Parts: sequence; C-alpha cells; structure tokens
Amino acid sequence: MSSVHALKTAQIRAFPTLARVVAAGRAVRAGSRQLRAAVVGATALVRTRRVAPATTIGELLAIDGITVDRIGAIPARACLVITPADDPRLHLAILAGVDAAAVLPRAPGPRWLASALGIHVADGATSTVAATRHALAALQAGRPVVTSLAVAGIDELVRLASLAGAPIVAVAAAFDRHAPARAGVIVRAPMYAFPGEAPTALVARGLAELRSLAAPRPTSADPAWDERWVA
Repeated sequence: MSSVHALKTAQIRAFPTLARVVAAGRAVRAGSRQLRAAVVGATALVRTRRVAPATTIGELLAIDGITVDRIGAIPARACLVITPADDPRLHLAILAGVDAAAVLPRAPGPRWLASALGIHVADGATSTVAATRHALAALQAGRPVVTSLAVAGIDELVRLASLAGAPIVAVAAAFDRHAPARAGVIVRAPMYAFPGEAPTALVARGLAELRSLAAPRPTSADPAWDERWVA
C-alpha cells in the first residue's frame, strides 16, 4: 500500500460519515454522477480546510461534464461580483475561477455543502441580515463576494460594498447554444464610486447597468460569439 493511499484510508476512517459514503459508493456502479458528486461533497468538509473552495467547485463541475470558457478575471481582492444569471450551475462556473465567498438565492446542491464552500443561501426564508454579515466578513478579509441579481436584499449588498469602498464587478454567464455542457463567463471592468458619489447613487448606477442585460448572456465584439450563448 502506497503512503498516499494509506493517508487517504486513514483520513476516511477518521470520519465515520465519510467512511459510510465511500462504502456505499463502492457498492454502486462507478458511472453514477450523483454518487460521485456525493463523495466529492462529503470530502469537501475536510478538504476545504487545505484546498481553496474554487478547486472543489471545479471538480463538481467536471463531474457534471461542464467546461468553462472565460474572458477576463475577477479581481482577487474585496469586490462585489454580481451576475444576472440565475442558474446555480452558472454560479458555480463563476466561483470556480476565484477564491470567493458567495450570497446566492439557491444552494447549488445540499445546504451543508454550500456552507462548506463559503456559500450563504439567501432565499427569502432567512434574514438578509445574515447574508449581509456573511458578505461583510468576506469583504473585510479582502475577498470577493459573488452574488446574483435574484438574491434577496441585493440593494443592501451593493450599498454595503459602496460603504466598504469595494467596487462592483458585473459578470455575464451563459451556456453555449451548440454545446449545453459548456459555460461562458465574461468578467466586466470593476465599477468604482465616483468622487463624492453617494452610496445610493452607486447602488442605482450599478444595478441599472446589470439590469440592462435583459438577456443575461456574454457579449463581445464578435457576433458569432453572441449567437452561441443562451442564459
């Protein structure tokens, strides 16, 4: 038995719940995507303490056979990243490209897994105060916060970013019309408050730009690119 295999075995035995998940997995055919996602999800509770959540999210996307084409990069510092996309898989496609916290309207999987990956679910059933605290803690730590226009309390989150001096970053995300398992992500330039601009003015300006993306799909100078994508 190799040292790597022995280490993995010891880690599994140290967590009874994980051991049961792995044991169940060996009894079912290896090709089951749901099973493989469950195993990755269970190990995320352990692995995210040493591995960036973006790495685990990338593995979850790979299990579902989803590849991501990116244009631009989300700044690796405090900023509020907002997308008009409402598909949880597109939210994961965005999160796979940056180490960030998130406030989303729906959990992309079990809630315990979302929590392990730094995702707070603000679906209206919970107070927006908790979502604001989650975002504030990340911004104060210098981390990006990814959210959606559909999230409850989006106005408060934009206002919080303005007060914290963090820019707003709009991100378009969509699936390829010709290859549904391929996601396209385009990161726009950060939007900062103008000198002397009131937080309420930045809120209005930022949300107006995002909501102007009536069809939340990537756009570029190449019409052929535009025709490929669908939200």
